[in-house]
Parts: sequence; C-alpha cells; structure tokens
Amino acid sequence: YIAVGIHPKWNIAMDIEYYGDRVKKVVSRFVRQDEMPGREHLSDRMLIYQYLLHWSAKETLFKLLDTNEVDFLKHLYICPFTASEEGVFEAEEYRTEMNNHYQILSVRGLWMRKQQNETFFSLCSRMKESVCMMNG
Repeated sequence: YIAVGIHPKWNIAMDIEYYGDRVKKVVSRFVRQDEMPGREHLSDRMLIYQYLLHWSAKETLFKLLDTNEVDFLKHLYICPFTASEEGVFEAEEYRTEMNNHYQILSVRGLWMRKQQNETFFSLCSRMKESVCMMNG
C-alpha cells in the first residue's frame, strides 16, 4: 500500500497494519495498563483490534518524533478510547523536552482490503494543547 499525507503547518506520520493476533505476543512492550482500562471485558477480536490501534498509533508517534531511544511504554501515551470503525483519539509523548500532544486519526481500511485481510491506518499530527493526562 502507498499512503501520502500533507499538512501545511505540521509534520505528519502514518502507519498501516493488517489485522492479526501476532500483536498479542508483544502487547506488554507497548500498552500500559492505564491506557486500556476495562480490557478484560472485551471480546478477543475487539481486544486484538484495540491492541493494533495502540500499536499503530505508537508506531506513528515514533515515526513522527524521529528520535532515538523511544520506549513505547515510558515515552508514548495513548489516552483511553473506545474502539470504533474510525475516529480520532489523543496521545502524548514524553521523550522530547517539548512533551507534545497529538491527535491520531484511525480509519479501518474497508477500501484497503486485500482478499480476507483487514487493514487500517493511523495518521498523526501535533496538537497545541493537552487533552489527556498520563497516570503514573
């Protein structure tokens, strides 16, 4: 797949992911407990989808930061959200001195289907002010 994003003022980054359960093997490396409260009540399919949204969002933030030694648990925070077909959710980074706040657009790629594989992408750009607070 090819995707292009342009913004007149801010740098942007994006990530494309296939739906698959391989994400469960590494979830402890990128999802904090306070980012997904109530995950024990989600169906397995929705849990995987939510994990993939977090992974894609953090991958997008990582690309946007363009810096070394980013710890996905310590430096990147996704504000709790309810997964849906598409939407916008908020994130913050704590790796740089600027501690920027971000808005992430996630779209389930119905138009990106290839055979049985579901895909979606995340697109991220910087915001001016915080909309969520990291706990802990």
